[in-house]
Amino acid sequence: RKDMVEAHNRAVEETLNEIEKREIGARITKDGTTEHIKTGNMLCGKFNHYVSRNNDPQLHTHAVILNQTEYNNKLYAVDNGDLYKNKILYGQIYRNKLSAELMQRGYDVECTDKEKGFFELKDIKEEIRECFSTRRKEIVEAMKLYEKFSPEHAALAAIKTRAAKTHKDMNELTSSWKETVNEMGG
Repeated sequence: RKDMVEAHNRAVEETLNEIEKREIGARITKDGTTEHIKTGNMLCGKFNHYVSRNNDPQLHTHAVILNQTEYNNKLYAVDNGDLYKNKILYGQIYRNKLSAELMQRGYDVECTDKEKGFFELKDIKEEIRECFSTRRKEIVEAMKLYEKFSPEHAALAAIKTRAAKTHKDMNELTSSWKETVNEMGG
């Protein structure tokens, strides 16, 4: 478990470094002309979460980029128009970095979708993956109901089907997850 968290944190950090270098800038006006200047610096808060809304194991990080960057010792609002447009790219960069980190730690991974960069850990039974993917099942069922299948419709289905967050003791959840995996022979 420690390996997984460390690999995830490193992949998040490296992806955020790419975003900072490639995307973060400010609109600077000088002599009546405004231009976008890459500042290459950002303030970002990271918050690790370990469970889905359905209390399945789901390690993920919320990264909040503050609307402030520095250029020539002055603070400016962030101008990052391409960041949202490139969100799919940064998701792929994260997954590539994560799979590389996991392989360095001795885990076997197999690519499940080369185009999107999706992968899974080998030797984890499909029924165990499905058992702990209840949130994904809800989203897929909602998309089937509306007969709409695209990333945009998946995002809408996620919003429409999400339940309020509940907070449970992490030790109890971990114990429950281990018990479920043992029962499934994993």
